[in-house]
Amino acid sequence: MDKINQFTYKVAKGETVTLVATITGHAVVKVSQPMQGSSPKWTFTVPTENPKQIYVISVEVDFIDGSVPNSKVVLTISGSEGGSFEVVTFTPESPLPECDITLRVQ
Repeated sequence: MDKINQFTYKVAKGETVTLVATITGHAVVKVSQPMQGSSPKWTFTVPTENPKQIYVISVEVDFIDGSVPNSKVVLTISGSEGGSFEVVTFTPESPLPECDITLRVQ
């Protein structure tokens, strides 16, 4: 896995991508298909046969009412063929606690 920019990553056929949410305080993290799993860890293996050129993963963070001070969610993405990157940190003050992560198959 190589980082193209904050929300775009280059991945290889057959590579397993792991997304981890490190949660401080009280928050719920929702992650769209094709990722599988549940908070705080999701995985997706890029097909080796006829993969799409691009996969988009939507992430949404909901901070629970009464979140403790300094609550945050740090998203980290990594690939089985190398590369680990902090994508973004969300706090209750984040204007839009959501993002789309794009995986480009090389």
